Amino acid sequence: MTGQSTTAAPTQFAPIDVLTAAAVAITARGYYQPLSRQDEPAIPTAMDVTAILTGRGRVQHGDGALFARTRPQVEGIPENVRAWCLAGTGEPDSYRARLATLAGQAAVSERDIPLLASAVASWQKDQRRAAAARQQETDAERSTHVGEKGQRITAPVTVAAVIRLADSEYGHTVQRRYLIKFRDDAGRILVWKATTDNVPSNGARITVAGTVTRHDTYRGTAETYINRCRWTAIEPAQS
Repeated sequence: MTGQSTTAAPTQFAPIDVLTAAAVAITARGYYQPLSRQDEPAIPTAMDVTAILTGRGRVQHGDGALFARTRPQVEGIPENVRAWCLAGTGEPDSYRARLATLAGQAAVSERDIPLLASAVASWQKDQRRAAAARQQETDAERSTHVGEKGQRITAPVTVAAVIRLADSEYGHTVQRRYLIKFRDDAGRILVWKATTDNVPSNGARITVAGTVTRHDTYRGTAETYINRCRWTAIEPAQS
């Protein structure tokens, strides 16, 4: 009797399970890392997804507990990403078209994990762009100029953007520069060109004091430039 060799069938996964594992990994790690990059200590997201789905791969101590704690935080995200994938358009071999094909299949193989996992990061980027566009429209509608040139103003604000600018060099001295945008409670935009590292974090709630230097309009939004700024964090109310 002649012996016959058998080859195990490749493991199959439901696309929604891959998307769920990718959402968990990205949320838990705080980043998306493509498989093409092997930069320590960042772990490629596809490796995390494989570990979550199969128990194999680059698993660090405590990863299982981390992913388990994170899973409730991604509720609804995989379904939204799959719908975004299915709505993909473009040439047959385009990125969005390939995602649409994978998301529409009953099952995908392990080799499809890197591409399908990337959809979560792409969807998140798309959501951020859409949110930024909506916020820009709102700012254009609500923002008006504040104060008069030379006037000292103080206001509670939310830090809307922290943008690193090119450093200034004076001989052997390097000066850091930032463009900070604030949004006050009335929706008005204040802008500070900071030359210090003592700048607030994006999204922080602070009180800022500054001197009005000029009024400008950027992409239809009224902006008030201030300098000589001082700021203090606003502590959250105690419940």
